Amino acid sequence: AAPSQQAVILHRVDFGLEAGDRIGLLGPNGAGKSTLVKTLVSDLAPLTGERIAHPDVRIGYFAQHTVESLHEGQSPIDHFRTLAPQASIQSIRDFLGKWNFPGDRAF
Repeated sequence: AAPSQQAVILHRVDFGLEAGDRIGLLGPNGAGKSTLVKTLVSDLAPLTGERIAHPDVRIGYFAQHTVESLHEGQSPIDHFRTLAPQASIQSIRDFLGKWNFPGDRAF
């Protein structure tokens, strides 16, 4: 689409996610992945329709710009200890386990 036009990538989409579900979005630059994520987390309003979420829902996502905060050679545990020095090692390990960094993968 021309820069002044909006291309509709998804139309009449209906889906649900259950507690503990994860999704991944892959595609070329400019395909709308970030826009979709921003809509799902309510940073952007949908062009039409609605987004319905349970009041207790908590969404976490790894944004493109987050890569800049990572340091080569730093383990996941070390990264989160830098971000949240007051957090216990066990709470960080519990969190990382939910993101498929169980056991020694966290170190």
